[in-house]
Amino acid sequence: MHARDIDRVVSEYVAAWNVSDGVARQRHLHAAWNEAGRFEDPLVSLAGRRAMDEYIASFKGDHAGVRMLVTGPVDHHHDWFHLGWTLVDRCGTEVLAGCSVGTLDEQGRILHLAAFFGRPVLEPCDALAAVALFRAGSSSTAAS
Repeated sequence: MHARDIDRVVSEYVAAWNVSDGVARQRHLHAAWNEAGRFEDPLVSLAGRRAMDEYIASFKGDHAGVRMLVTGPVDHHHDWFHLGWTLVDRCGTEVLAGCSVGTLDEQGRILHLAAFFGRPVLEPCDALAAVALFRAGSSSTAAS
């Protein structure tokens, strides 16, 4: 999966959260979400595109004007991707931040997405530094 494909899927997914019109939301979900796709966050666990549509519609009904924004580049490898996000109110004030980790199906649609509330412990550049330190430590251990 190429970065532009991941970006397209994430853009469609985020657009589904940001539109109020149900038909438009379903169009975005059809482009981004596997028919049987699973979603989990600290509040819900659901399966299916229709259930995802209903969850977003309920959220939009309870939190009118709240929008989702991606907070940095979407990272990916193999069929996995990771993104940071924030929810902002009509004034642009952050109301919740989090990150999501997901997998894609063969057609490049989201098959499983797990969302976590709160800022990630490591920023992406810190995570890369941690991997480099781990690799350096592993190679020195292997040489011993």
